[in-house]
This record gives sequence, structure tokens and C-alpha cells, in this order.
Amino acid sequence: MTHGRLLLVPCLGALSMLLVPPVPASAGSPRPMGRTPAVPAWRFKAKETRLAWYRARVKAPFYVVTRAPSRSASFAWISLRRPGKPLRRWKGHLESALLVLDKRWLVYSLHSPIASGCTLVVYDLKRRRLRWKAILKGIGPVIHSKYRNRINLRAGPGNRVTVFGWESSGKYIEVRDLKTGKLFAHRKVP
Repeated sequence: MTHGRLLLVPCLGALSMLLVPPVPASAGSPRPMGRTPAVPAWRFKAKETRLAWYRARVKAPFYVVTRAPSRSASFAWISLRRPGKPLRRWKGHLESALLVLDKRWLVYSLHSPIASGCTLVVYDLKRRRLRWKAILKGIGPVIHSKYRNRINLRAGPGNRVTVFGWESSGKYIEVRDLKTGKLFAHRKVP
């Protein structure tokens, strides 16, 4: 009789124990449930990790304003505006990524350039409210002392947003629905 095996799993600097049940020999390999959505090819570009690159691509009547509290500050206030009218303001940094799609949707990343993880935010500019906010699967939690985290955002076909993430511990591609935030596809890139 098999009781399972004991695994030690690193969890926030400590080790946790996890009992994994045995897999019956007759189980075989798991079959995929339904069709797996296609993940786009890796298209990360280093120049697209700078806020200035995204600012230059915001079309009129919108424009982006950034203000840092001081020259040595590690963050900046980023705001999307129309002439005479602020639309959305958030705390970011000089490597924040943002897109304005169909003059209706503001898509931006909330991530630290020196820590793992990223949150994707979609704001409805027409109704002036948050549409959705989702923590990306990315590469998962990582224990580190030195780290680099860079994000590229792209509009995809069929109202989808594609995130290309390049962290010190790995790369990933994640595709989400623009209107609902539903995860369409996720893949770690070797």
C-alpha cells in the first residue's frame, strides 16, 4: 500500500511540507481537455520596456504626463489626459507599460522593475471606471536578492492584450481578454 510521497516546497523563505498522493499506474498520461489556445511567438523588445516608448505611441487627443517627486525617486506619477481634462492617474515608474486602444481602453502594467510579478489593469475611458485588474500568472513567485523585471504590452486580434514578460528567473507570454480579463493563454518561454 502506497501512502504518497513527501515533498519539501520553498515558501517565502521557509520550507513547507506537502503530501502528494500516489498516481495509479493505470492513470497514464493526462489528456488535454478541449483545445489549447494558441500562444503568440516571443516578440519582446528591450526598447519597449521604457515609458517614453509607450508615451510616443499614444495618439491625439490623449497624451501622457509623468511627474516624479524628486530626481532620485524610484517612482513617478503617470497620468493619461485629454486637453484640459485628466482621465486617469496612477503610481508607476520609468519602465511602466501602457496602451490606449480604440480611444476607449487604457491598459497598463503595475509591476516593480526589481521584483517578480505583474498586475495588468484595464480602465474604461468612456465610462471613467476600472474595468478589471488581474495578477498575471507570469513565472510564479521567486525567492531572490537581485532581480530584473521588464514588461512589453501589445494589442492582439479579437480584443486581446498580450503581455511579454522577461524576468531574471524566466520569460513568459500571457494573453488576456480586453473586456473581461479572462486568461486565454499562458506559456513560459525557454
